[in-house]
Amino acid sequence: MRRSVAGKLVGIVLLTAVSVLIVAITSILAHDLSVYRASWANDIATEANLLSLSVVPAIAFDDPIATQNGLLALKSRPAIQEAAIYRAGGRLYARYARDSRSRASPTPPLIPQGMQVSGQTVELSRSIQYNGESLGTLYVRARYDIAERAKAYLGIFALITTLSFVAALILAAPLLRTFTEPVEAIAQVAGLIVQRGDYSLRVARTTDDEIGIVVDALNRMLDEVQAGTRALQDSNDSLRSEVAVRQAAEQALAIASGRLDSTMAAAEIGGWMWDFERKELTVDRNFAALYGFADESALVGEPDLRLQKIHLQDRAAVEAAERDALITGILSSVEYRILQPGGQPPRWVISRGRVLRDADGTARRITGLLIDITAQKRADEERQANERVYRAIGESIEYGIWICDETGRNTYTSDSFLRLTGMSQAQCAEFGWGDVLHPAERDATLRAWAECVALGKPWYREHRIRGVDGHYHPILAQGVPIFTDDQRIAGWTGINLDISRLKRTEDALREADRRKDDFLATLAHELRNPLAPIRHATHILGSAAASEAQCAASRDVIARQVQHMALLLDDLLEISRITRGRLELRRSPSRLEELVASALEIARPLIEARNHQVDLDLPVPSPVLDVDPLRISQALANLLTNAAKYTDANGRITIRARVIDGGISISVSDTGMGLSVEAIPRLFEMFSQVHGVLERSQGGLGIGLAIVKGLLGLHDGTVSASSPGLGLGSTFTIRLPSSALVDAAPNCRPAASQPAAAPLQGASSHRVLVADDNRDSAESLAMLLRLDGYDVRIAASGSEAFDIASSERIEMMILDIGMPGMTGYEVAERIRQLDWGSCRPLLIALTGWGRQEDIDRARAAGFDHHLRKPVDLSELHAHLAAYCSSHSESSHA
Repeated sequence: MRRSVAGKLVGIVLLTAVSVLIVAITSILAHDLSVYRASWANDIATEANLLSLSVVPAIAFDDPIATQNGLLALKSRPAIQEAAIYRAGGRLYARYARDSRSRASPTPPLIPQGMQVSGQTVELSRSIQYNGESLGTLYVRARYDIAERAKAYLGIFALITTLSFVAALILAAPLLRTFTEPVEAIAQVAGLIVQRGDYSLRVARTTDDEIGIVVDALNRMLDEVQAGTRALQDSNDSLRSEVAVRQAAEQALAIASGRLDSTMAAAEIGGWMWDFERKELTVDRNFAALYGFADESALVGEPDLRLQKIHLQDRAAVEAAERDALITGILSSVEYRILQPGGQPPRWVISRGRVLRDADGTARRITGLLIDITAQKRADEERQANERVYRAIGESIEYGIWICDETGRNTYTSDSFLRLTGMSQAQCAEFGWGDVLHPAERDATLRAWAECVALGKPWYREHRIRGVDGHYHPILAQGVPIFTDDQRIAGWTGINLDISRLKRTEDALREADRRKDDFLATLAHELRNPLAPIRHATHILGSAAASEAQCAASRDVIARQVQHMALLLDDLLEISRITRGRLELRRSPSRLEELVASALEIARPLIEARNHQVDLDLPVPSPVLDVDPLRISQALANLLTNAAKYTDANGRITIRARVIDGGISISVSDTGMGLSVEAIPRLFEMFSQVHGVLERSQGGLGIGLAIVKGLLGLHDGTVSASSPGLGLGSTFTIRLPSSALVDAAPNCRPAASQPAAAPLQGASSHRVLVADDNRDSAESLAMLLRLDGYDVRIAASGSEAFDIASSERIEMMILDIGMPGMTGYEVAERIRQLDWGSCRPLLIALTGWGRQEDIDRARAAGFDHHLRKPVDLSELHAHLAAYCSSHSESSHA
C-alpha cells in the first residue's frame, strides 16, 4: 500500500523528535547514573573513614561492646546492609546487619583491600590502623537502588515523549495544510482528470510557491491579490512553527544544562572562558562559588579581580601557566590557592583548560574547568604533618629508626644514623651498614641478621658501628617483623639506640667495684698490720718474765702502731671532707721555705730510714704565699712521703720551686721506680695504687695523691705527674695561680706546728674530769694524765659527769660526745648555764666524729676544743698546759 506524502512527513517529524529525545535522555541517564555510582563510592568511603576513627579507641582498649555500639550507628543509613570488624588474626570482633536473620562470615570476605562495586552492591574492605599498628579489618556492604532511579528517568522520558508527540502533531498540522493539502488537491484533480478525462476541473489556489505555480499552471484563474494574501498567510504559519520548534529545543537544552550545572556543583567544578579578542572573562555559578561570590556576575568581565583573589605566592605560577598555554594550546594542571572572604582559610583548586584557535591558528579564547581540591590538600597536609611527627619521634632517638623489606634490605634509615656513619641511604640499602661494623663483629652480625630474616624472628643485638670520627660507637639494634593480614612478613622495623653512656657507666661501675675491692682489701691489710705487733706487745707486757727493756720496747711498738692506725683514719676523714666540700681553708701569708721545711719535718722519719738525699732548689728571697699553710704543707709532705716510699734506699729527692707568669710551680722529683704511661692518668683517683709496686708501698690506702689533688683544687691549683719511664724516676708538680703570690710581710708565720708543751710543775693542783662510756678508754687516759701529775676524776655517763662537775666544780673536762643518758653536747650546754660554768672552765670534746659540722656543733655547745680519737697526746697536753698556765697567772695576779 502506498503511503501518502502527509503520512511520510508526519513520520519523519515524529521519528526525528523521538530519536533526539532518546539520545538526550540516554546520555543524561548514563551521566547521572555514573555520578550517582561515584557518589555511592564516596559515601561508603566516607562512612568507612568515620567508622574506623570512631572504633579505633574501643578496639585499642579491647572493648567489643563499645565497638558494637559504634556499628549500631549505621541504622540511620538505609543503604548499608552489613558491616563487620575483624581483629588482626581474622577473628570476627563486632557486626551489624540490617537483616537480623543474615549471618556474618567468621573470617573477612575474600575481597581485596579497597572498594569493589558489583551491580547495585558496593563492598569495602579496609585495614584499621592506629599509630602504625594494624588493629583489624573493617568490612562494609551497601546496596543502592538503581532501578527506582531508572524508573523515574523512564517516567520523565515517557512524559517528554508524549508531549513531544503532541507538539509534533501540532507543528505538523500547518505543514499538512500548506504542503500536503495542495499536493493532494493537485493529485486529486490530476486523478480525476486521468479518471474522467475532464480537463475542465480546476485546483483551488492555496500557496504562492512552487506548488502555487503548479496550481497557476493548472488553474490560471486565481487572482494575483488572492495569491499574495495566501502566500503571506502561509509564511506567517511557517514562522510560528519554527519558533515553537526552537522554544522546545531551548527548553530541552535548559534542562540538560541544569543537570550539568547540578552535577558540576556537586563535584565542586566550575567552568570558565577567557575571550582574548574581547578581553572578557565568562564564568559559571560554580566558578564564582569557588572564589567566594554568590553569583557569577561579580567575576564576569573582571580578569584582574580573579588574579587578585589568587594567593600572592601562587599568582606567578598561574600567570606563567596561562602564558605557556598560548604556546602549547593546553593549560596544564596548575594548583593554587584562592583567598576567601571573612578571613576563612584559602581554598585549593586545580585549573585545566584548552586554547581554541581560528583556522589561521590565531588563539581566540581559552576554556577550562576549575576543580576544588581543598579536601585532598588538607588530607595531604595532615599526612605530611603525621610524617613529620613520626620522623621527629624517630630522630629523637639517638640514632633513629630503620625499616627493611621482606628480604632484609634496608629501605629507610634515620638521618642521625647516616650522619654518624657518613653513609647515604642508597649505600645503607645495599647492606653498606655491614661495612661499618666492627671487624670482630661483622660476620657474626650479618649471619644473625640473615637468620632473623629467614626465620622471621625479632631482632635484638649489640654491636659497634664505626663513625665518621673513626671511633666505634656501641649501639643496641632492636626490631620486629611487620605482618600483613594474611600473616605474611612484609618487612622489619626497629630502632638504633646509642648505649655508649650505658657502656661507659658499666665500665665505670666495674672499675669502681674493682677499686672498691682493692680498697677494702688494702684497708683490711693496713688495719691488720698494726694489730699483730700490738697483740704481740700486749702479750709481752702481760708476761711476768718480760724484762723492763722488753716492756719499754713493747710500749714503743704499741705507740707506733696506734699512731699508724690514727694516720690511716685521718686520711680517710680528710678525703671525705675534701670530696664533700666540707674542708675550710684558713689562709694566711706564709713563706715558701717554711712550708717546705714543715713538709720535710713530717716526711723526715721515712726519708732518714731509707737514707735518701734531699736537694732544695728554692727561689731567693723566698716567695710569700696566701694559702692555708697546714694544707699546703700536708700536700707537699704527701708528695715527699710518696717519693720516699717508691725510691730505693740511698736515692735522691729534689724539691724545686719557680715563680712563673701564671703563678708558682713546686715540683718533687725522685730517682725511684718511675711510672708507666698507662698508670699516670689514674694516679690522682681515689684508692688508686700502681700495680706491681705493693712491695714498696710501705702501707697506705692509695688516697694520698687524691688528697693532694683535692687540697690543690681548694686553692685553685693543680697537680700533675710525669715520668721518663719505669725505673727512671718520676716528678710531681704543684702549680698555684698568681693570686696565691703576695708581697713579703714581716708578720708571716711559719707553717710548722709548734711542739707539744711539757706538763707544768704543780699540775697535781688541777682537777681533770674524763667522761667516756668506754671504761677502758676513760681509765687508760686517766692513767696517762695521773702520770703527768693531774688530779683525775672518771665518769661513765653524761649525767654522772654533770653531777661530778657540779659538785666538785671541775676546772678541766674531757667529755666524750656519744654517752648514754646525756650526750657530751648536753653536758657542756648545762655546765655553761651554771654560775661557775660561765667562768670558762676548760671543756674539751673527745670523739670519733671529725666532720666540720661536728666541730661547729661542739663550739656552739660551749666546748673550747674538739679532738678526734685516738687522741693526739701532745695536742691534749698543750691545751691542758695552756689552761693551767693562764689559770696560774690569773691566780698570782
